Amino acid sequence: MHIARVDLINQSIMDEEISPEIIKAYLGGRGLGSWYIWHSFRQDPAAFSRQDPLIFLNSPLTGTGAPGAVKLTAVARSPLTGAIGMSFCGGQAARVLRQTGYDGFIITGKAPRPLYLVIEDGAISFREASSYRGWLTGQVESRLQEEYPGQEVAVLSIGPAGENGVKYASIMHAGHAFGRGGLGAVMGAKNLKAIALVSNRGKKPALAPGFNAAVRELNRKIARSPRLQMFGVNGTAGNVKVVNERGLHPAYYYQHTQFDKLKDLAGIWFAPYIVKREGCFACPIRCRKLVALEAQQEPWSGPEYETLWSFGANCGNANVKSILEANYWCNEYGLDTISTGNCIGFLMACRQRWFIDAGPAFGDVESFAGLIRSIAYKEGLGALVADGVRPAARKLGCEGLAMQVKGMELSGYDPRGAKGMGLGYATSPRGACHERGFIPQEVFGSPPPLDRYSPEKAELVIRRQNEVAVLDSLGICVFSSGPDGFDLETAAGMLSLATGMDFSAADLYRCGERICNVERLFNCAHGFTSQEDTLPARFLREPDAAGPSAGQVVELEYMLARYYKLRGWNEDGIPSAATLKRLALEG
Repeated sequence: MHIARVDLINQSIMDEEISPEIIKAYLGGRGLGSWYIWHSFRQDPAAFSRQDPLIFLNSPLTGTGAPGAVKLTAVARSPLTGAIGMSFCGGQAARVLRQTGYDGFIITGKAPRPLYLVIEDGAISFREASSYRGWLTGQVESRLQEEYPGQEVAVLSIGPAGENGVKYASIMHAGHAFGRGGLGAVMGAKNLKAIALVSNRGKKPALAPGFNAAVRELNRKIARSPRLQMFGVNGTAGNVKVVNERGLHPAYYYQHTQFDKLKDLAGIWFAPYIVKREGCFACPIRCRKLVALEAQQEPWSGPEYETLWSFGANCGNANVKSILEANYWCNEYGLDTISTGNCIGFLMACRQRWFIDAGPAFGDVESFAGLIRSIAYKEGLGALVADGVRPAARKLGCEGLAMQVKGMELSGYDPRGAKGMGLGYATSPRGACHERGFIPQEVFGSPPPLDRYSPEKAELVIRRQNEVAVLDSLGICVFSSGPDGFDLETAAGMLSLATGMDFSAADLYRCGERICNVERLFNCAHGFTSQEDTLPARFLREPDAAGPSAGQVVELEYMLARYYKLRGWNEDGIPSAATLKRLALEG
């Protein structure tokens, strides 16, 4: 793998190759980024802090045509949590980056003035971006694409939120987002407005004989899957109905586990506004929906499940047009929709309980656009929540009201009805993340049968976390994974063909375990302890009074003790010497 080190202070570039031994151990994407950030910190903590690396990485499978291997990874220390931050973006960026001649780049330092980078034909150049200060992400993307007529340009950019240091600012790419953890704020702190990846369509990866046949077979496997094909039709928006019916859909800022206004919901909530369906590069599922409210409008990226929840049930809102507009403005200002909706729901709960005497009330859809702007510019109530709900709650004296883990706002699955999700939230390396340990049969009730209320989930959560670490490191979208898509056996065979190295499913699983432990080591080195592996008290002591999840709480203390033991960590959540030796992480 060919990567570049980009020094913004000196405006210098240094190319390097990642050794086969490191690829064998960490694969690419998330794994390679986690290894690099941990390795850099261990070598020189002071230099690490000064350089504050922001890393973008592909995997050996991205850009090859492997179905679902579409994700470009970004890794940095999160300004929202202080823990390791990782985020994943679909679309065309991963493929176009590979066509530039690079598999990734590591950005350090802060530019003396606003810049953007251009990566093209194996070269990286620095361009003046002062005139783009304050521009929305869509404006920046359009302008940079105009500079290369007739060529394909994938733009990664930040909006005003990233420039102003909002701690959950996103990096945007054509309506796709590096959303969670505030990596847009990292980019803004570097005075870096955008990165333009310019495609060289003639540059294609050299692949072993048999690779294309493996791709065709996997495409046929996905085409035969009713689950994956239905997912393509409905996207994640189709989750709203089933999650709400099962009592996992947090409403009124996690006060209830069902949203009463959705009891008659059928199909996709925003179906009347869908104008087009499309997909990421080489993805046969094509789950993305483009929407418009009026016939003459230019369509924009439609909301995923989390956005429908965060501006919907979370805020006591059943007005779907307001959610579509909120999604648009978050993307344009460069804000994570999960954290933004969570922060607005927090303000609504604060007003309900008189911690603030003005601001939005539950169901107040007219406030969304103004609040999103005020967050992006850190004005008024927006300034109160621009650093996240945890510091906002501390200022107001209502810390127990903040729905967060490690400083990251929770997403749209209530763990009282899916207790593995609760353990996953508590132990996720980046904070309250539903994706790093998502157990589909627990949330959706799909086979095999699983008691979602049982606290005996430690082994299952660990297995899923290790598997997802592999998927993330190979750039594989979790939506195309599973026994009817990309499982570890399939991934091992395809990766072996792509790299010329031998991988088995067991090898990949061990890589996933190693990656999870490296991320844990990084967090421990930055002061995180078992005390941060927790959940808001509401989930531990306050059962909902109605619905399928009534009477349930998360028995986290019991679950966590079992989890640590199976992980090979001590009671403080620190990997043991034996675990480090087994995973070749000692020394």
